[in-house]
Amino acid sequence: MKTKRLLIAALVAASIGADALAEDYESRRAELIKNLPAEVVAVVDRLVMCNHWSDESPYDDERAQQIAAAVSELRCEQVDADTSDLERRYGSDSASARAFQQARNWFP
Repeated sequence: MKTKRLLIAALVAASIGADALAEDYESRRAELIKNLPAEVVAVVDRLVMCNHWSDESPYDDERAQQIAAAVSELRCEQVDADTSDLERRYGSDSASARAFQQARNWFP
């Protein structure tokens, strides 16, 4: 019985932790993209999600396919070039430059 209670407590804690992580992600994203042009937001979002998927482990064939599909849909092979293009176009906008820099180092 004690083991069952510990398991339930662990599941509840994990659930609360996942909700907190999702909320943290959304609030951090909202702050990062505030007042940015739509095309910058789109590339920042892609960059962050490409970071996420590049850090995932393909522990089986199904997971490998899921990762490959996400990387393809996000066009991760093109995201660095797209980022560089927008950095040139918005070079004088410090908020865009900061968003790109933070997105490069964000692995949700």
